[in-house]
Amino acid sequence: MKTDSALFADATTVDMVLDTLAERGYHVVYQEHRAPIPARVDLQTGLVTCQERVQHTFEIRFHTPEIRRGH
Repeated sequence: MKTDSALFADATTVDMVLDTLAERGYHVVYQEHRAPIPARVDLQTGLVTCQERVQHTFEIRFHTPEIRRGH
């Protein structure tokens, strides 16, 4: 799952999501990606002003039922 939601800017929120899913037996990996996005260009100087885009990625893996595992 990928999101740009400002809700996840708070580290406590991310921790709560990770803890809740882990408590329920899911394997979760979280990554925060930051990228500069050009917002304005000064035509006289060529100076580019950027805003930072933050994207939150949650990789959630579900357990495979025993019946589906190959032996």
